[in-house]
Amino acid sequence: MIPLIPEYIHSLNAHQYFVKMMQVYTDYERRTACMKAILQASKFDFFKANFNNCGLIEVLLEIIQSGTKVHLDLREQAFNILSNICKDNREN
Repeated sequence: MIPLIPEYIHSLNAHQYFVKMMQVYTDYERRTACMKAILQASKFDFFKANFNNCGLIEVLLEIIQSGTKVHLDLREQAFNILSNICKDNREN
């Protein structure tokens, strides 16, 4: 849904709920679902501005630093999200 109607999702602050779920739940299924949604949202500049304020960066760094305690695909998605957040999508 996020790639189809990103402005609407942003107006509902749904991306912040995904981050809250990442902070509260540690099970693989929920984190995978949230990270897939966050990965799609991280491609849009107006989401990027909010991600730092809602604590997403800390959660992603925690996942990356946890090593083998977390599935490899979750760590890979965390790296991809961080990469998208740091990438400047504006054209020069």
